[in-house]
Amino acid sequence: MGLPLTAAAGGYQGIAELLLLHYKADPNIVAGWYDTALQAAAAGGHQGVAELLLQQYNADPNIVAGHYGTALQAAAAEGHQGVAELLLQQYNADPNIVAGHYGTALQAAAAKGHQGVAELLLQHNADPNLGRVSSNVAIKTKNRTIQSGWKSLRNRLGGRSSLKTDD
Repeated sequence: MGLPLTAAAGGYQGIAELLLLHYKADPNIVAGWYDTALQAAAAGGHQGVAELLLQQYNADPNIVAGHYGTALQAAAAEGHQGVAELLLQQYNADPNIVAGHYGTALQAAAAKGHQGVAELLLQHNADPNLGRVSSNVAIKTKNRTIQSGWKSLRNRLGGRSSLKTDD
């Protein structure tokens, strides 16, 4: 589960407020399955907790870590359109970050059948040609640019230190 704040962000707004206000818990620390308190709130559809973290405690919606990747990807994967809308419209969450289990927020929404969330993401410039094709490679099919975790890619290339792309 991670830190106490991350656990509380899973739906216990009173405890989250106590930890933030009186004990100076940092909402941007990365630890545990959900990694950040905002990811936990987004995955659980706890819009009130998400708003608290964003408005009053400057939670970063674009922190990349863990299973979901970002808070927007967590909301998209679990079908929480209200949280996704909050992140996109008020806090400039980036719908094109490639990370986590699903790759992009649009890929997560599509994989889990959340059409309303997918439409919302497309309205906010989610790239339908961007996604994850394996656990560590992201591909943008439009211009065939491949991005990968550097260490993994270097290992696949036999330790060579350079890679040519069409960027």
